[in-house]
Amino acid sequence: MKLILLLNGSVKKIFQVHNFDESDFEILKIDEKDFAKPLKIIKYLKMKKYSEVYYACIENNLQRFHFFMFLYSLISLRCKSAIIDELGNKKNFSFFKFFFLHIPQFFLETLLSLFVVVYYKIKIPIIRWKLKIH
Repeated sequence: MKLILLLNGSVKKIFQVHNFDESDFEILKIDEKDFAKPLKIIKYLKMKKYSEVYYACIENNLQRFHFFMFLYSLISLRCKSAIIDELGNKKNFSFFKFFFLHIPQFFLETLLSLFVVVYYKIKIPIIRWKLKIH
């Protein structure tokens, strides 16, 4: 049995583009807000012994939360998982890529975001102070 966690898009298009047989799959419609609830997602993944888990969306390049999709796959110990879309694109989960590409990228993005917040937290009061003087 295989699982599709459908974020958005059309199940029919996804089955057609990826040449999947509907009888092999269980489909669960989830919302992007559900990714903020890790216990809920992991519960879905551990509900049954799925041989494969797919996160389905309209377009991979526009989809957020790739890191968390792969993280939940890692936590649930589902080695065979992927993010698929209606255009036929597929991003497979790989332990190597996750540990050496996605995790460092996630920490770098977090660090840069923190830098931007701190920078503007300091800069905006200085700009306001300069505007009050003139």
